[in-house]
Amino acid sequence: MHDDFISRIRVTRNYLDRPLADEHLNKLIEAARWTGSSKNNQAWSLIVIDDRQQIERLASAGSFTGPFATAVAVLVPVKGPQGNDFDIGRMAQSIIATADLLGIGACPVTLHDLKRSQEVLG
Repeated sequence: MHDDFISRIRVTRNYLDRPLADEHLNKLIEAARWTGSSKNNQAWSLIVIDDRQQIERLASAGSFTGPFATAVAVLVPVKGPQGNDFDIGRMAQSIIATADLLGIGACPVTLHDLKRSQEVLG
């Protein structure tokens, strides 16, 4: 069963123009919250964006961010001072796997322009 689940997850780069149910968004947030981390320190935060204009501005902060320009919500894992990239990757994978279980399209994207990203995210 595990092999089937992992191998069937697909990233989605085109999204339907319909709202994401609050229940589903909350499940994605919970998946991120319960993701394990090195030393169990959860040195991260999660920014949830569902404002269309802010999503479009954030999509301009990277070379390959086009896929989420049309998303109805964007979840941005942010590494804290004691955090590491491995743990952030685990959180992202938890979100993507949960989205798949819920029938929601998701795509991991890296924000390469950190200055622009910080301007948009505040």
